[in-house]
Amino acid sequence: MAPVAVKFAQIAAGTHHTCGVTTDGAVKCWGGNSRGQIGDGTNASRYVPAQVRGLDSGVTKVSVEGFRTCAVKTSGEVLCWGANDDGQLGDGTNTSRLVPTAVSVLPGGASLKARAVSFGGTGQICVVEDAGAVYCWQWQPHDGTGVWAAVPGFDVAVRTLSIGMTATCALKSTGAVVCWGVNNFGQVGNGNLYEQSRPVQVVGLDAGVGAISGGEFHSCALKSTGAVLCWGKNLGRIGDGTNDARSVPTQVVGLETETVAVSAGGSHTCAVNATGAVVCWGANGSGQLGDGTQISKPVPAAVRGLESGVSAVAAGFGHTCAVKSTGAVVCWGDNQRGQLGDGTNIRRTRPVAVVGTL
Repeated sequence: MAPVAVKFAQIAAGTHHTCGVTTDGAVKCWGGNSRGQIGDGTNASRYVPAQVRGLDSGVTKVSVEGFRTCAVKTSGEVLCWGANDDGQLGDGTNTSRLVPTAVSVLPGGASLKARAVSFGGTGQICVVEDAGAVYCWQWQPHDGTGVWAAVPGFDVAVRTLSIGMTATCALKSTGAVVCWGVNNFGQVGNGNLYEQSRPVQVVGLDAGVGAISGGEFHSCALKSTGAVLCWGKNLGRIGDGTNDARSVPTQVVGLETETVAVSAGGSHTCAVNATGAVVCWGANGSGQLGDGTQISKPVPAAVRGLESGVSAVAAGFGHTCAVKSTGAVVCWGDNQRGQLGDGTNIRRTRPVAVVGTL
């Protein structure tokens, strides 16, 4: 009897590895594993999905970055694994972990119950706890300890957050977006290039936003109208047909309505429309736009073979993955560490099936 295909509900793409949550709440990862970011207890790269140790059910979300991964369980518990040189896993140590390890408690000894977790390109980890407050892990290198510190300046609960390479953005329960961090390319979105140490309002996004996504040096927002706007470093990432950096949200060409999901990656961005078609734009040196070429595109281009039937997309550093409405996963782009999950390390300029999901 043929094995039953694995069905995925959520996917997350990092630099050289990919992880997903299955429809029954298990976590599977594939790709580079030099620091244990796959979570299977080894350092061996995996070219097909591998089961994360101890996470065979009960997980709702997964977040990845270069050498680290975190998962949120239905209970609100957060577990992380991978590189931990500067305490980025939030477990109170700087010991790297080959398997999931629970993060430490919040200030005052309160148990951490999270609704969302996000990693940034520098390895910073932040969580939105169940009541809507935001905490980020701050490592103290002088004494080898760390602490969860509340991010100040929120007047209402936060729904979710997304961390890029240098800036963090949060989506409030009111539909407003605020950002903070390095702002040399306008990635904070407040109209200037000055670094912001506290959350500031993103211009024009004071209501009506349903989702956000942070890339390497840019961020994007999906409005309730189905419009997609991006800001920060451009070179095609913003999707407005230019290479000019944008310090305020700018409309992506052709995505004024009917978009249902957006994901900002390293130097490219992808979106899914209401019919399940996928479009991508930005850098394409590894084929991460999925249009069958390696030619960069400053405006959205259709992904070959994904004209319908997709429910979610995840843009990594040089690769992209999509979840179909059937629960199957396809990936394309850079594959030197097996991050496409097709059993090879061959670069793909158009989607290929992840082994075991069809």
